[in-house]
Amino acid sequence: MKTITLDGNPVTDNSPPPDDAGWFQKALNRIFGLHSNGYSKFRIVYGQDLSEGRALDWDHTRHIWRARYILYTSKKSELYLPKGEMVFRTRWVYEDIGVPRWFIERYIPPEIACRGWVVKGIDSEGDYFYDPKPVKGLYESFADSMIADHTPWCCAEATERNELCYGTYRAPDDADLDAVREAKQAMDALRERRPGPTTADEAEAARRRSQERYDKWTRSLRDEAAAIVHDGLKVHQSALSEDPTVVKHGRYHFLGKGHSKSGLSKEELREMQKKDRIIISEKK
Repeated sequence: MKTITLDGNPVTDNSPPPDDAGWFQKALNRIFGLHSNGYSKFRIVYGQDLSEGRALDWDHTRHIWRARYILYTSKKSELYLPKGEMVFRTRWVYEDIGVPRWFIERYIPPEIACRGWVVKGIDSEGDYFYDPKPVKGLYESFADSMIADHTPWCCAEATERNELCYGTYRAPDDADLDAVREAKQAMDALRERRPGPTTADEAEAARRRSQERYDKWTRSLRDEAAAIVHDGLKVHQSALSEDPTVVKHGRYHFLGKGHSKSGLSKEELREMQKKDRIIISEKK
């Protein structure tokens, strides 16, 4: 791949940042604070800082760390001897060149980042992947996080080439702090309009509320079912009688001459009523 030129110079390797952003990080910590585990809720990273824990992402199919903000990548094949094997194999070695710009990132704590995390399996393309849980949390780009100076024509030229516009390099300043603060306020306002759990405590509270609604719903179903059964017994209790004439002619067979279809005498009816009362009392 041909070398990319930014700020009038070809970018051929990953270099240290030209400015110290320590003061900016302290300002972020002062404004937004730290998580309970000590990690900054917001941080600033240099796109070419590929040291551990910085501007890196885990490639779960190749099982290697890659630059998060890649300007371009060169790769070459090499022979290696897998552990425990006797045969050399070929693998691709990637060299990522990061974007020489500052980026703002926000912290996702482990109780949120690890929720529903799939460690290994087969992806949609049929490839095996391994993606260890971010047990210490992870950082992700926040809003339009790249810090750079832009002009209307540089963005127009990049759009015409179907490329991302990197503008020209500049050091972070107070205006960037204000931009991060405004973006955070807009995010909080959106969250108020569309509430949802964002912490473990909020997620647990939401789960409890959901369980309470479900329990209330199931209780109402049980009450409704009991009422239906009770009403059915009142209407169809004659079907439970041991007297076939009661089953055939209904519960009001004992009303007497002109009303009884059972054909029983009054003495027989009284005797049958006595038995019915005994059966009912035993059921109670």
